[in-house]
Amino acid sequence: MSIFGVGFSFAKGWLYSLTLLAFFPFIFAISILITVTVQKGFMSNMKEYAQSAGYAEQALNAIRVVQAFGQEKLEKLNYEKYLGKAKQSGIKSNLKAAAVVGAFFSIIFFFYSYSFYIGAIFIT
Repeated sequence: MSIFGVGFSFAKGWLYSLTLLAFFPFIFAISILITVTVQKGFMSNMKEYAQSAGYAEQALNAIRVVQAFGQEKLEKLNYEKYLGKAKQSGIKSNLKAAAVVGAFFSIIFFFYSYSFYIGAIFIT
């Protein structure tokens, strides 16, 4: 459908379509940047949560030793420390993703305004 739409727009108004086609590399680049940012953030979050899960698993495997020496509070504090790192990693990655998505929508809205402006010029 989109390929036919581009073909139809070139058939009806090739100059207008060509001027609007100049924005597609920017939209494509920011789409790739969104994908890379979200993927890196997801991998970072998974790494941090894997560390906290590994620590919890280690403490649970040695539960007899932990309980015998009364180290439950220490293990809980250490686990919360790892979860805090995972939380900070999640906040940072979500902030980056939100900034990139904001940039994407800024480019889209700039594209809309540019197309209305160029359309008005072509009409006059």
